[in-house]
Amino acid sequence: MENPSNFSLLESLPRDLRVEILSRVASSSREDIRNCLTLSKRISTSVVDDQVFKRLNLRPQAMIPLVTYEGYYQLMEKCLKSGNPVAHYIEGIKLYFVQESTTMGLFHLQKSAEGLYDNATYLYGILMLFTGNRVEGKTFLRSLGWETSKRRDIRFR
Repeated sequence: MENPSNFSLLESLPRDLRVEILSRVASSSREDIRNCLTLSKRISTSVVDDQVFKRLNLRPQAMIPLVTYEGYYQLMEKCLKSGNPVAHYIEGIKLYFVQESTTMGLFHLQKSAEGLYDNATYLYGILMLFTGNRVEGKTFLRSLGWETSKRRDIRFR
């Protein structure tokens, strides 16, 4: 058993607090969270918590979703299982537009939109409008707050 006096401040925190801190690190930098894996066994076990995968920053992969076909399979599976909204967005893009599995693609895009990922909310709302689901499409698009905030409108141009 490890000697508690040898623990760093992070290691000495309760597990749930460590997980919260590490999930915040994961939300901003995948590289930083990868470095945390090498710090200690106690920290690395917190890094693999579902909460960390749920908040893991996948925005670089979201810019080019097809890159996840290559080297990110296990990471994507863990993030999907944990409910990461960006992972659901990426999966939805691949299924809907590449594999032409519209039902499953829409399922993942909806989960991402419900997870408050703005790009998915926008895309899902537009797809709903184009497939004839006007009420649902407008509901999702309105949730972005464009009618009340010009700042959000500019961000999507």
